[in-house]
Amino acid sequence: MTTQIEIKNRANSNGDVGIVITQQGTRRTVCLAPGEMLSEWIGGHQTFELTEFHPSKAPPASPSQVNGQYVIDDVLREMIVQLKMWGADRADNQSDELIGASIASAAAIHYARLSTSSRENCFADAKSLFYPRNWSPDAFRDYGSDYANLAVAAAYLLNQMLIMRTKGEDTTRSKRGEPYVQASPRMSAVEAGAAR
Repeated sequence: MTTQIEIKNRANSNGDVGIVITQQGTRRTVCLAPGEMLSEWIGGHQTFELTEFHPSKAPPASPSQVNGQYVIDDVLREMIVQLKMWGADRADNQSDELIGASIASAAAIHYARLSTSSRENCFADAKSLFYPRNWSPDAFRDYGSDYANLAVAAAYLLNQMLIMRTKGEDTTRSKRGEPYVQASPRMSAVEAGAAR
């Protein structure tokens, strides 16, 4: 059995976190400054010791670092709400309709910020152009603030990425100026655990 853990030192922290990972007599140390994270697959007998070092060696967190963490948290929270509503295996999610739903939400905000038309008309236009036709028409709505609507749009994209990764689609990011070369499909975490 394997388990993935994540240890995150939030961006608005004012201390470093020292981590000592011990497995079968070997020790590895990691120091996380504010805003850094460690993601580790563990199996067998491993121990983790955490120590806070105060103050941090890193410069104080900037407002954008602090707010960036809140943005990530808000989008992940919305992503989880969506997954609880329909799950990752919903049939229409498999045909990239989450991308259309995301574009509809983002476009509605974009139109509303640029247009002299009513906000209601901007949402109706975005819905007719981008929102998946076979989804419930009543489901598309204004979530209130532009920020909330963009969080919904971003969560749709994250859930689409989750589906793509789960299906083993290519996750290669080509570097600027280098040609894209498709990689072999990446092994999912579930497959990796089964292979052990």
